[in-house]
Amino acid sequence: MKVIGLTGSIGSGKSTVAGLLAQQGVVVIDADKIGHRLLAEDEEIKEKLVGYFGDSIKDKAGNIDRAALANQVFNRPEGLRLLNRLLHPAIRREIEGLLKRCREKGEDIVLVEAALLVEAGWQDLFDYIWVTTAPEEVILYRLAAKGLNRQEALTRLKTQLGDAERVKFASNVIQTHTGFKDLEHELSQLLQNLKAEGY
Repeated sequence: MKVIGLTGSIGSGKSTVAGLLAQQGVVVIDADKIGHRLLAEDEEIKEKLVGYFGDSIKDKAGNIDRAALANQVFNRPEGLRLLNRLLHPAIRREIEGLLKRCREKGEDIVLVEAALLVEAGWQDLFDYIWVTTAPEEVILYRLAAKGLNRQEALTRLKTQLGDAERVKFASNVIQTHTGFKDLEHELSQLLQNLKAEGY
């Protein structure tokens, strides 16, 4: 089984790439979704976050309000470090368990989409690391379409590694602003190359 780690900044096109690869039969594991589930279900993590940030990050039902939490962590570097310290080890354990199951099922290619793959130090989990990139203005346009204003988007980008650091670890760099058909073709070619290498 070949395991690909897919990473890139917020708005760089990771989810688009993961979706296209899923259509071509690649098993996709989404680290963000695991993190969201942990925030909803892991009582210890919830308790520690509320202890640090206060009740303002809870919704009316007493659950973690992810938007309120994001507003806090992206403006408080120590808060972001705390969140990562709590979530990263738990997310990694889940990913390792899912990869084990994929191996047992005999899957050929598995992709793990993880924005903070390099920051978390998860490089050892993967045979290949693919990095998505796009010009900053394209990223800001995409994030505006998701409801983030320019300053919010720039603040979030600044909390992540820059492309120059990420690509040091890259087996492949995927430009996602070249047009949908070109992107689709490039991903098909990358998959063909992997399959040609054998499993």
